[in-house]
Amino acid sequence: MNITKIVKEYIGSHLSIKDCLKKDIINFSALSREIAKHAGIDLNKHFDALNIACRRYKEKMKYRENEDKIKKLLKTSKVHVRTKVTRIIIEKDYLSLQRISRILESKALLHIVQGESNIMLITEEEFVNRVKYILKPKIIDIKRNLAELTIISSPIAENTIGLTAYITSLLSDAGINIIMSLGSYTDDIYIIGKKEISRALAVIGNS
Repeated sequence: MNITKIVKEYIGSHLSIKDCLKKDIINFSALSREIAKHAGIDLNKHFDALNIACRRYKEKMKYRENEDKIKKLLKTSKVHVRTKVTRIIIEKDYLSLQRISRILESKALLHIVQGESNIMLITEEEFVNRVKYILKPKIIDIKRNLAELTIISSPIAENTIGLTAYITSLLSDAGINIIMSLGSYTDDIYIIGKKEISRALAVIGNS
């Protein structure tokens, strides 16, 4: 006996119940008893399973509704791509911070992300040698052949629950490794491999 399937079919065929679930004005115990009666299920044995299945159905409804909002938002969003991007990891100390200020003056950096023990710099390939010259003793790792994918949405993106998680899921499900992600008000920025940019655009475009 598939309790989840029984609950899904029953609620799906009763629009008034779905409406009550949306408005959060339904008693799950009463609903469980009604489904048991309709499907001829032994309530004593399966009450808890029915109750849980009803609650999970409601949670999935919320997710689907929010996913629809995200998809509509993405359809109106703009996508900007920057290729020839490099990620540089450096040690975090006072000297590094001083030297980074020199790089900032030359406008060679796209992004700076400061962690507890290191600092991540995102720069364009044409500036890598300059960054290396200034920070060479402090460099831990350099990763080249990257691209920056920026999704620019309307201001409502800031209050749209699950937007970043949805985009991340789209990319990861397509086998695209996200080197780094960050957000800034209306912008969601993802650093990925340069060879994966076409696939990433296709995935987001078809969402």
